[in-house]
Amino acid sequence: MTITPSQQSKQTKASDAARRRRQRPQPVRGLKLFQGEVVWEKPVDAQWNVTHYRIYANTENNLVREVPVGQIHAGDLTGDRIFVSSYNQDSGLESAKVMLSQPVIPSATMNLGVLGMGPNGTITLNGFTWTNNSPSGGRIAWSAGVVSYRGNSYQVAAGDTNNSYVIWDVTNPGVFTGSNIAVSPHTIESFVVQYNIIGTSYAVIYIVGPNGALMIAGGERAAF
Repeated sequence: MTITPSQQSKQTKASDAARRRRQRPQPVRGLKLFQGEVVWEKPVDAQWNVTHYRIYANTENNLVREVPVGQIHAGDLTGDRIFVSSYNQDSGLESAKVMLSQPVIPSATMNLGVLGMGPNGTITLNGFTWTNNSPSGGRIAWSAGVVSYRGNSYQVAAGDTNNSYVIWDVTNPGVFTGSNIAVSPHTIESFVVQYNIIGTSYAVIYIVGPNGALMIAGGERAAF
């Protein structure tokens, strides 16, 4: 049987594709943190040699997620170091891991129990979602939620700020306000509920005393 040039070309392409699928996938490109989420670009051989991406957190052996090749972002995750590799599920071959050394702190729903303590009572936050670098860089945003204080529940509207401190005050309970001052001129019934560091949101434990406050935010400790 005579093989036509067209058939020969198809066979060659099929053979090349099979050979490429047996090769180790190439690493992802352009791994970075964008608006609080880990993203990357497809490797050049993604079309024929990659079925999934693997995401590791903190160490190269701590696999936390696999996503399909059509997805080039990791979703919410946390880690001091993030590694991403290309993976071929059919061959079991995996590319070298590319590391993002920048710490990743995800947007998270806050439901923390006691968050602030003062001479007149404690507050809790329920149902709030905090989003980093939203609606633009350097800002943090929050969804609507509920603050509970001294047996009362207060609906708080969604909002955002580029200030360092997000504050709730019983005299204006339906909103959070932004401030670059943690205590004065606020009252003993004002509470810092979130801390903004250049667009990254940190939960706060805030203790109000008659002569000032102690705030612990994102692992940092500061007395005012």
